[in-house]
Amino acid sequence: MEILRKRLLSVSSSSPEKIKKSKGVSLSGDPDTVFAEEDTMDSTITEPGGENFIDQMIVAMQDERVVKTMAIAVADLVGSKLKEHIRCLENRVVQLENEVKEKTSEMTHIYDRLDELEQYGRREGIRISGVVETEGESTDDLVVTIGQHIGVQISKNDLNRSHRVGHPEKYNATQNPRPIIVRFKGYYTKRDFVKNASNLQAIKQSNATDVLKKHSLSINDDLTKTRAELAYKVRKMCREKKFDKTWVRDGIIFVKTATGRVVLIKSQSEFQSHVEDTSLKLTTSREPNQHSAEINQSINESFVDLSP
Repeated sequence: MEILRKRLLSVSSSSPEKIKKSKGVSLSGDPDTVFAEEDTMDSTITEPGGENFIDQMIVAMQDERVVKTMAIAVADLVGSKLKEHIRCLENRVVQLENEVKEKTSEMTHIYDRLDELEQYGRREGIRISGVVETEGESTDDLVVTIGQHIGVQISKNDLNRSHRVGHPEKYNATQNPRPIIVRFKGYYTKRDFVKNASNLQAIKQSNATDVLKKHSLSINDDLTKTRAELAYKVRKMCREKKFDKTWVRDGIIFVKTATGRVVLIKSQSEFQSHVEDTSLKLTTSREPNQHSAEINQSINESFVDLSP
């Protein structure tokens, strides 16, 4: 900028003839080279704000060397400012990305916690599938009858509520009946019902009505939407022979590998970290599980098996 100022001072005091002669000089882009041929021009330019300042600037801008030097100076200044601004923007982007990751992690934790609380609120609930739907039916009576056939003696007083779930238009009362959701008054009644679900096959050979015998019945925990989707994914992986078997107990999804290792899944994040991202490792891992006591207890008991 100092070189540019000097050039403007010198050129502004030159005659038009001298300016025209200077137009033939070859420029290399280096301000020192551009002004290497400065001769005996005197510095008589008026200071900014003076009477002849604008006229002198106009005369100076007719010199190609001045224009070239100004262009280089402006380009350097703008380029430097742009680089500095880009660095600031890049740092800000990194900062925002880290904040997004942090907030995403917090939201995931909140969603997992909400799902856990919702699942806990369903701990006395089950879903019974495969029962033919008839007009004027009493789902309470159907639940009591099923309990008798599987060895669980209950009455309507043990039920908090029962009803069909799902829109009737999306189901067929005979071929694809809506499932029955049941909420018991006590957790242990529900636990016994699920525990004896393996006796459902006996209904086929019993004197039960066709309502119970037409389809294969199943009894499962009443899962949240998130856990129901996870259970479906795990069953699919079992069909693909990635795991040995899977079952559900109290809303927790258990996965058993070919080596006998059992993994607990209660959230999408646990599914990704323990199953989806490490499915190949699980088939060969023999590391002890941190929930071994709970797992051994669950294996020794009888639960509804979700394996295909």
